[in-house]
Amino acid sequence: MPFQKFRRAYATGEHYPLVSVHARGLFGFNTAGFEAMGEPEYVELLYDDQRKIIGIQPAEVDSVDAYRLRKHTSHSYQVAAKAFLAFYELPESIMGKRFSASMNDGILEVDISEEVSK
Repeated sequence: MPFQKFRRAYATGEHYPLVSVHARGLFGFNTAGFEAMGEPEYVELLYDDQRKIIGIQPAEVDSVDAYRLRKHTSHSYQVAAKAFLAFYELPESIMGKRFSASMNDGILEVDISEEVSK
């Protein structure tokens, strides 16, 4: 069997959308997650309490509920979510963890009950 070259992007899950919840109250997105949303400059944050799903959808700059999505590194993006996390009283146990995400009807859905193993 021939050798396969390990690509650094695979270490951070660049081939499928990931969202991390940082202890400082930020959501981090990998390139795949950013691209899945259509590379937006602004997003709105949503929460489905019954399903325990965080939703992120692209937003217009003039939306009063829009948060600016900023580039953090060459392969990651961040949005401030401290007020969102506090308002919905999301458990501290999700802080510092990564979750897989998928697009559904224009919303990047993040199931916080299913952590991605490191």
